[in-house]
Amino acid sequence: MTGIASPLPTLGTHLDEPAIRKQFAAALHALAERLGRDNWFLCQRYERASPLLFETEPRHSDPTALDAKAFAFLHAVSEVPQLRSELDAHPALTRWTQRVRDRVVAHFTS
Repeated sequence: MTGIASPLPTLGTHLDEPAIRKQFAAALHALAERLGRDNWFLCQRYERASPLLFETEPRHSDPTALDAKAFAFLHAVSEVPQLRSELDAHPALTRWTQRVRDRVVAHFTS
């Protein structure tokens, strides 16, 4: 089922691989920027009550559905050798993916 009313591309559509890889790299960069040094993607930040001492240390909240989706995406990427190098260019994402993977494995094996 393809055509004007279908979300699927028409048969024979050419996919521009360099453009797709560029978008992929941009998506990983955006995830890395959003994660920063936080434990979770939606980690809330807070400020101290003193107007002179602002603190931007993350408050380590629990993971959210966004973390689950990001893990599903990044785990899949980490398993594809042709894509792994792009992920490895973002060490914080690589560490985060491994840390979440370890948590998931521990949860299901205990």
